[in-house]
This record gives sequence, structure tokens and C-alpha cells, in this order.
Amino acid sequence: MAGGEEIRGLVFDLQRCCTHDGPGLRTTVFLKGCPLRCLWCDNPESQRAAPELMYFEERCSGCGSCLPRCPRGALERRNGKIGIDRSACDGCGECVRACAPGALEVVGERLGVREVVEAAARDLPFYRRSGGGVTLSGGEPSLQPEFASELLRECRARGIHTAVETAGCREWEALSRVVRSADLVLYDLKHMDGRRHEELTGAPNGLILENLRRIGRMGIPVLVRVPIVPGLTDSEENLRAAVEFCLEVDSLLGIEPLAYHPLGVPKYGRLGREYPLGDLPPPGEEHLRRIASEMERWGARVFRGYFSLPGSRSKG
Repeated sequence: MAGGEEIRGLVFDLQRCCTHDGPGLRTTVFLKGCPLRCLWCDNPESQRAAPELMYFEERCSGCGSCLPRCPRGALERRNGKIGIDRSACDGCGECVRACAPGALEVVGERLGVREVVEAAARDLPFYRRSGGGVTLSGGEPSLQPEFASELLRECRARGIHTAVETAGCREWEALSRVVRSADLVLYDLKHMDGRRHEELTGAPNGLILENLRRIGRMGIPVLVRVPIVPGLTDSEENLRAAVEFCLEVDSLLGIEPLAYHPLGVPKYGRLGREYPLGDLPPPGEEHLRRIASEMERWGARVFRGYFSLPGSRSKG
């Protein structure tokens, strides 16, 4: 960062004291933009690589003070509330400043590396006590490789453990630039069948599988996370194929089955979108225990929930 303009990235959230994005207590930095469109995505606000307007209808008084503030004419009255023309809105935030009830929020802000690192460093004592650190998530961090890699390097320079959560659906040059600056990679493996993967996420899985092999050959510790979505990803055939593939990854630490949950569903409405999976229920605890047990029987080391991990690389 020295000698030039500070690198900035598009961030949509920064959450402290997280316990499920790597070992220990962590600060998770969510970057905006993703090449995939997973049907079960619980962060739909992460998908577009641009600021977006969220509308909390339940907070709206219908006062209309936001209407004249929109420079693009994207807002109108609809049934006593506010309607948004998403094709016209550019997320400038002028309407937000006029909305006293807080019914409008812009998701996505350009932040500098130094600003994010300083925010994360406030919890350095908690990281040291718990074995935690900073995790880059999203979205897909490798869509912003310059920002992501610099942020990770700055964290490691301060003795902060770093992790990257990635779906691996990026050209190797960009992905490797990010993961080589991480102490741990959390790798999302959605589905093993290429055709089915494309139906569920919008992209085939060939590049994803090859990139996982490549990361393994780099020697960076990898924890593979497999989403457990009832009826979509939880078949024995798919899960067994995932375990068998992962066991061939050189630096594999283990596999973490991640239970689908519908907690992100309200966000779709706030973004003017329809949730693709309707009222699909999450998997039950017994089902998850059975899957974990089967994965262990097939030879995998299985992690669930809050955990500590061995094998972190030294900082620097």
C-alpha cells in the first residue's frame, strides 16, 4: 500500500466474533460479487458486484420523502409503500439519506485495506486466546484478487491467522493470488456431478475440481465444506463421490458438512427477488449425524460447528 493510492474493495458486511468461518473467534469480511447462482444461496446480496438497494417494507411509513431524492427516477409509490425499478437503480444511496424510518439501505461499500485491517485488529486478543483470526468470504473473494490478497498479507503481517472461503470457480491466476496469502482455505464443494452442479449453481464444476487439486498441491491446509441441501445435494452417491475426491487432495484437513438453512430468505424480498427453493425445510439433526457418520466410515475426517484446526502455516 505504500507509495500509492490505497487498494479498495467492495465489502457488503464485516461481522465480528464469528464461530463458523474457521477456527476460533473470527472477523469475517464479506466481499461482494459471485460467479455462481446457487439455488440455496443465503447471501443473495453478495451476488452482484455492485452496490444494491435493500427495501425493508415493514419499516416503511409511506411518507415518500425518498422519491424526489432519486436522481434516476427509480422509486415510485405502490399501494401506500415504495416500489423500486431495479433496472434503473444504481445504488447511489441518495434515497437512503432521506429515509427517516430506515426502510432503505445500500448494500456494498468501497473500503480500503487499511480500514478493514484496523477494524479486524481490534479483536487481536480474542484471536490469540481462541486460535481465531480473519476470514474472507462473500460472494467470491477471488473476484477482487488485488484487494483480497493485500488484505490477507496485511493481516498476516500483524500476526493474524487468515482464512479464505472460496467456491473455486475462478481462473487459476486470480484464485491462486488470493489463496497463497492465506493460512487456511475453506473450499465449498457444491455437487460432484457436472451437469447437476450447473443446474444448481449456474456453472459446471470442472474448473472447481481442478482448482481444488491445485490448492492441495500448493500445500495450503484445506477444509472442504459440502452443503447439505435436502433432495439436492444430500444423496449418498454425491456425498460418497465428494469424500472419495477430497481424499485425493494433498493438503486436506477434513470435510465439513454444512446444513442448509432458510435464514437468508427474507433478503430476497428486500432485493426484489423470488427465493428459488420456496419453503424447503432444513435437514434434521439426525440426518446430519448420519451423514457425518457415513463420511467418517468412508475415510474422511469430519468437522462440525465450532472447531480448532492444526496445521496452520506460519505468518509472514
